[in-house]
Amino acid sequence: MVLFEETQKISRRWKLIFIVLLIICTVLFLLVDRAFIGSVIFFGVFTVLAFIPKLNIRVYEDRYEYRLVPYHVTNRVIMFDSIVSVDMITPVQIGVSGFKIKNTSTGMVYYFGGGKILRVRTNNSKDILIGIRGINEMLKVLEL
Repeated sequence: MVLFEETQKISRRWKLIFIVLLIICTVLFLLVDRAFIGSVIFFGVFTVLAFIPKLNIRVYEDRYEYRLVPYHVTNRVIMFDSIVSVDMITPVQIGVSGFKIKNTSTGMVYYFGGGKILRVRTNNSKDILIGIRGINEMLKVLEL
């Protein structure tokens, strides 16, 4: 039985920023100089990529599942018995703003916005940091 479920996408503000930058670079390419083709391609790719990813989070009675669509083919599962500690941190504590998907030497960061980040430490000393928007519901489920 699903105790908590949340789907996150990149915010409209960031999507709008990518679209505006793509339009500016395209206009510069067409009207000013053909040297802006690299910028047009760069922001075109990032604009498309900004509309695709979403993070699905589910908490069950015995496990925690997450999936970054379309990059994870299946759900990533963390069993509760393999968790050493769970705590909440703020994005400022790890220097995150906007959105971030990052693989680090100590684990993974999935941040699409929200006021708090759930830090899960596992037996294999890896940290999984996931930004949570429905923080009150998540805290009730995890009983922190």
